[in-house]
This record gives sequence, structure tokens and C-alpha cells, in this order.
Amino acid sequence: MLSNLLELLVGHQVIVNPNNVDIERFDHSRYRHLWPFIEFISVLPLLVLKIYLPFLLGYVIVSDRCVIDTLITISTRIKDPFFVNGCISKILLRMVPKGAVIIHFDVEIDDVVKRKPDIEYTLAEIKLQILLYNLLARGMGAHTVKTSELGVNDALEATLNAIRI
Repeated sequence: MLSNLLELLVGHQVIVNPNNVDIERFDHSRYRHLWPFIEFISVLPLLVLKIYLPFLLGYVIVSDRCVIDTLITISTRIKDPFFVNGCISKILLRMVPKGAVIIHFDVEIDDVVKRKPDIEYTLAEIKLQILLYNLLARGMGAHTVKTSELGVNDALEATLNAIRI
């Protein structure tokens, strides 16, 4: 909610994505140092209520990139690749439940651009994101599925195999 209010106050910037599409997005530059804290406060209740608490109660949780995606997005938006090694990142990563199976869907940049014609990132930002995803996945011991090299059925089979391990 706070981010929505800031968006109204600060406005947007226009970037040109790799598909040569003008994309309007929130301008994070003015709040570069405050933005990670705003995102942290925003995502914390979601993590506790939707992931951590149900997991502690014995439920199987399937989460689509929640913690890791948040870290990568913040890092990209504030233009700080080292953010993922910082204090807020470490706190969020500790919230990934012990014993969680983490699956990293690795993709080539050309496939990202093809799959999302209206992607809201520049080519340089996408390259940074792929690098950071790969580094975090390695550091967290994630199972990697290279989606650019596999068809849908093979990617599903690789995912199911990772879950069974």
C-alpha cells in the first residue's frame, strides 16, 4: 500500500524494453535507499501468513518465487546487485522454511524477451536478473531446470524429479 501511495506522489519513468516497447513504470530512483525497507515491510505479512505459518502447521506450500523474486526485483530496481547479500536479504532468505525444495527455472535471455513482449525491464536489467537468479540458486542449493533446453513435458518431469528427491 505504501508503494502505491509513493507511486502516486512520485510518478513514473518510461523505459524501452528489448522488444522496443515503451514501458511506463514506477520511478524508484528518488527512494533508492528507502525502497528495500518499504518492500520488506510490504512482503513480510505475506510471507508469514501465506508461507511460513501454513508450512509450520504441516501444509505443503507451493510458492512462485516469492522471497527470491522479491530480492531480485529490489536489487534491479535500486540498481544494486550487492543488495542480495545485505541484511534485509539475509532476513528474508531465513524465512524460506528449512527443508524447502527450491527449484530454479533457468532461462536464456532470448526466451525471456520472446515470452514477455511487454516486459518492464531493459536488456541490461534482464541480464542482471538472470545472473542474480543463478547466483542465488547456487547459493541456496536449488535444483535447476533449464527451460530453454527442454520442452514443456521434459521441464515438468525434471521439476517432479526435483520434488521427489
